[in-house]
Amino acid sequence: MLGISGYDYFQSGTINLTFLAAAVFLFVSAKTELQVAVFRQMRVLAQKKADLTAKGVMPAKHYTALNGAQARDIINLFGPDYYYIVLVVDNNFRLCGTLTETEVWEGLPYHGLYAKIGKFL
Repeated sequence: MLGISGYDYFQSGTINLTFLAAAVFLFVSAKTELQVAVFRQMRVLAQKKADLTAKGVMPAKHYTALNGAQARDIINLFGPDYYYIVLVVDNNFRLCGTLTETEVWEGLPYHGLYAKIGKFL
């Protein structure tokens, strides 16, 4: 958007304020969305826990990850309809350990999004 406004300015000598306002709005909205996304994910996890407690059963999905995989790549696979279990394997595909979705989320503040999932064990 800023590029379009810059091109328009050099072409005609005028600035279209609508494009500039839209660019600022999109930038602010994107930054706010990133901050709110974490709270939304925590709310989804809390709802999963409540559903599991109320019903006593919930469908689950398993993922297998190498211990060198980044936590963010695994978290991107999580969705609201299932409870996720991650099997962590080494480079020889031998089981190193098992992590639940809750353990992954609780480990994020200590290890970070870019940490290797093997550190969560």
